[in-house]
Amino acid sequence: MGSSARSGKQRDQVHRRQGDRQPEHQQVSISHGQPLPDLLQPDIQSNHQPDIQPDKSLPTPPTRTLPQMLQRAAQTANGIVYVQPDGGDRVQSYRDLLEQAQRVQAGLRSRSLPPGALVILQLRDPQAFLTALWGCWLGGWVPVPMAVAPDYGTDTSKTAVLRHGLTLTAHPVIVTEAELQPAIQGFCDRLALTNGVVLAIEALGAEQVGGERGDRLGAWDQVNPSAD
Repeated sequence: MGSSARSGKQRDQVHRRQGDRQPEHQQVSISHGQPLPDLLQPDIQSNHQPDIQPDKSLPTPPTRTLPQMLQRAAQTANGIVYVQPDGGDRVQSYRDLLEQAQRVQAGLRSRSLPPGALVILQLRDPQAFLTALWGCWLGGWVPVPMAVAPDYGTDTSKTAVLRHGLTLTAHPVIVTEAELQPAIQGFCDRLALTNGVVLAIEALGAEQVGGERGDRLGAWDQVNPSAD
């Protein structure tokens, strides 16, 4: 009996100790959508705002237009390297490219090109090509690069493409190099294109930004001496 009484008393003590720990277990349990106890809840009542400082190392917002991109590049010391046929190279800064493109833009604008007009590019020199390309983009015109034909006096695949390109607009404008200008003008004359104009990139590059003429005559004056 004494042993049995002691065993019963020990079981009562164990149950009592387990019952004491049960509320502690219930404090960290979640059931039926009940909220977390205070020690686990974030301090949602606090009005403290984190001190966030702007990161000045973040890049500037991206440009939205091509002219903006060139204008931003012109503020740097970077540029373009043109590899020459003899293996040498020629360096042009983005600032110089912007200035030359603005001259081409002024030259084309003086011809009263409407916004969105097509400008056919017949240029062999990479630097001249990029200058004319950016001049068109700065002015809101659409550059149409086409391969230069080895000979404009015979029918080839390249002259066929050019002939088709000249039919895309009622008043075709071609920008080329002064060396190619007579041959391309003769090609247009044989097609009886009286409403088109062939402009030399060298003459366009002589234009002053703002619409004033440079030292050299514009290509319109060379092709059409009676034009104002």
